[in-house]
Amino acid sequence: MEDLRQAEPGKFDSYQGLAHFIGEPSNDNPKETARLLTKWSTSNFPSGDDLKQQHGTEWFELFDVFVEELNTRLTKAELQEFVAAVEFPKPPKQMTEFMLGVLLGTADSELIEFSDFKADVDQPGLDKGAVNLSVKLPGAITRIVSAKSPAITIDATKQIGEAIAQELRTKPDPSLYLERYAELLLALRDKYPETDGLIGSLCDDGTLAWHRHQAEQKGKSKTAALYHFLMTLTRTSEQIRSNRPNPHEMGDLAAAWASLDKASGELATDEEYIGCISKRVVTTGLITRWAEETSREGNSGIYTKTFLTALMSDDAVTFDIEKIVQLYPSLADILSDNDRKKLLSRLADSAGEIIDQHRDVKILLIPVSLLHDAKDFEVGGWNPISEEIRKYFSNLDESSWKNVLNNDEVALGHLAFQVQENGFDIPVSSLRPALLSFLTGVLEGEVSVKVSEKLFSHVPMEIAPASRQRVRDDFVTSLEECVVTSQGAQDFFRIFHDFAMTLDFSKSTDRLFEKLVLPLIESRSDSARGFLQAQAKDLSKALSKSSSQTKDQVVNAISALEDSGEMMAVDWAAKLRTQFQLPAPKSPPTDPISADSEDEAKP
Repeated sequence: MEDLRQAEPGKFDSYQGLAHFIGEPSNDNPKETARLLTKWSTSNFPSGDDLKQQHGTEWFELFDVFVEELNTRLTKAELQEFVAAVEFPKPPKQMTEFMLGVLLGTADSELIEFSDFKADVDQPGLDKGAVNLSVKLPGAITRIVSAKSPAITIDATKQIGEAIAQELRTKPDPSLYLERYAELLLALRDKYPETDGLIGSLCDDGTLAWHRHQAEQKGKSKTAALYHFLMTLTRTSEQIRSNRPNPHEMGDLAAAWASLDKASGELATDEEYIGCISKRVVTTGLITRWAEETSREGNSGIYTKTFLTALMSDDAVTFDIEKIVQLYPSLADILSDNDRKKLLSRLADSAGEIIDQHRDVKILLIPVSLLHDAKDFEVGGWNPISEEIRKYFSNLDESSWKNVLNNDEVALGHLAFQVQENGFDIPVSSLRPALLSFLTGVLEGEVSVKVSEKLFSHVPMEIAPASRQRVRDDFVTSLEECVVTSQGAQDFFRIFHDFAMTLDFSKSTDRLFEKLVLPLIESRSDSARGFLQAQAKDLSKALSKSSSQTKDQVVNAISALEDSGEMMAVDWAAKLRTQFQLPAPKSPPTDPISADSEDEAKP
């Protein structure tokens, strides 16, 4: 070291060959060698204005070479300790330009951040220098801002954003730096969330739309996509559509808005453009918001095209799976069948997480349409979720079953799917009393079905096989105190037709005829006709063995239809007499006075 001449600023690049002494295999103390070389490199700094920014950058490049040699010989902690020990020979105020150069140098280093140096710096001067350089060196400032521990203050970050915004608003074609300005705004946003307000204002006044269009016209698809993405960061698609200022101080925006609409719509096919936005959606953690925008888009536009690409990315790890699962019905309305399969497959990869997010009753928040589509498209991985849903229904108590049967469309939809698609046998213990109460409530007209009747029809038919007869017997017993209405009977036989077909009218015949058949006869409804015609043989046989009182009640009910004088009722009565093998009604006796009068009227 004694043979080295004093280091001269301006010639640092010519000293980089000295680094080989540090990495020399025979060197037993490379850290000490690096320390001595570093001290030598800082020992001859000029004073005052002679110490330039360029000197700082060149010195750092030399120091970075020293550190690269040390990197293979020291641990990370030892390396950080070495950098922290570096001392600069001049007071901070005399080192401002030099340290600004060092700051710029660290922007390209893979081993050192500026904050690793612990020497005192002129922070206000450093901030001011970074702000002044941001317009001309946006790439370097982006890397400086993106550092784990940024060397500039939040206030400087804000000023950099304002400087870039001013440049974009006043320069119609800053094409040289246009892409880098966008990258810098995104980096600022990561460190200073209030940057969203600045980006939003650039969207609102048309600045971003202008530059997106300029980039597109020059064939710079990636840059155009970046400015499109900046617009969507802080404004929804609806806000962008509804706010179209024109003109801008840089020119007429009509063409810019028209080209934005084209790039946002179904005709957008630029793969590089779509891929760029998708990548940004992933890196900024916006997949969940993109799902929301996609669900509102209403067509296969830019959100739809970029959402699925982003979600399928290997890097897509930060998003709200629960939210996307809940949005599935809306997304399914927009996505093609092939894209729905992709979405289902991607979500199925997270089935365990979905279950963890939907414990107990929340399991029903998973849209049943999602499970239907997974079944239809033969997408595997969803069985564990169906198992959790069946487990949920298996553990319901009587009160909970009453709530389900009380027009809980979501729960009934899931129950129907598990029964019809997965062969689920509903456990009877807690369901039985709730079901009996529900069935008799329908018959009495006290319970109205306000959701799809198909969701109810399977319930009494899909209880555990060993318990089905018991439920039928209990139902017949419960009819004893049931006051059945004509409308209630219609509803019951329409909704629970399959269950009604399993009732044995040869047992408890009088009760079943009184509570079910007679109200059906009186109702004249299509559901009544369908059931009575389907069961004509069994009902006729049962009626023949019933009590005389029951027979008389049936005959009287049919006679009432005949006496109404209504053609449809009389026709219905005739069919019933045939079905029940009853004799035709007797003709009414002839009035003698009327007969004599008719005879006298004859000539």
